[in-house]
Amino acid sequence: MRLGKPGDAVSTSGSVMRQIINEQLQISESNPIKARYYDYDRFTYPWHFHSQYEIIYVKKSCGRCFVGDCIECFSEGDVVLFGPSLPHYMRSDDAYHGDNPRLRVQGTIIQFEENFMQYSFDHYPQFHQIRVLLKEARRGVVFHTADAGPVRDMVSAFPELKGFGQITGLLDLLQALAVSLPRLSLIHISEPTRQAEISYAVFCLKKKKK
Repeated sequence: MRLGKPGDAVSTSGSVMRQIINEQLQISESNPIKARYYDYDRFTYPWHFHSQYEIIYVKKSCGRCFVGDCIECFSEGDVVLFGPSLPHYMRSDDAYHGDNPRLRVQGTIIQFEENFMQYSFDHYPQFHQIRVLLKEARRGVVFHTADAGPVRDMVSAFPELKGFGQITGLLDLLQALAVSLPRLSLIHISEPTRQAEISYAVFCLKKKKK
């Protein structure tokens, strides 16, 4: 099979279908956190990556999460954590692609700057568990039991936080994710650089259906 050029994604049949989108988020060192609720007919955003971390809480919906060379099912109550520059997309189950108005995709999205509190995370032992979690996030992490613990309430209320409360709220949430829940790492890459992560993930996408 032809590998194609970097940046191409492939369909499940193995043919090149579109480029992976480099999503530009309005997040910076002076405005490092963005959070919102979502309410869709279904997940529609295609293969993409961005330079920020992203937490997606699935309040309602089920489907498949595509991350690099991995396909993992998600369902109500799951939390997914994506690291910077990691190609991914969420696809709702086929039932959500019909005309049933009772089926909705709802939840919370939190995105934060790649270098958020990096010095503290790297050097202070109090942040060791968060540092490990964020390192794993560069491969993608899913928490299948999030609905059973306090994380659900923390992430659901997060868009209401403002100012200093956002900073402390994000630290509390990351710590809760790091210590309270079993988690599943998705793709397996040993210490890649940011650009190598993208190249590796694209390569795996094309190799998977070789």
